[in-house]
Amino acid sequence: MQQSNDAIRMTAMNEKYLQEGPFSYDDGAFTVFKTRWGTWGSADSEGKRLVCGANQEAVEFFAREKLNGYPNCYTTDTGVYAGTTTDL
Repeated sequence: MQQSNDAIRMTAMNEKYLQEGPFSYDDGAFTVFKTRWGTWGSADSEGKRLVCGANQEAVEFFAREKLNGYPNCYTTDTGVYAGTTTDL
């Protein structure tokens, strides 16, 4: 029996850490899996990690958003950056 593409990709991601999944979405564009720490993670078709989160639905949504360029999200610039300080 030949392994599926999802199974082959997840082998590279170290299966001993997976508790559930991998679940494949959008014709194999990305997979979602539960880690041994109880969080959910995702990876693209090449095994590159995308997003992680507390529940499966959120990870599925934002993994799809990341791959599609965030069409249903927006960002704002708050003007706060790491490494900057304000003189008092």
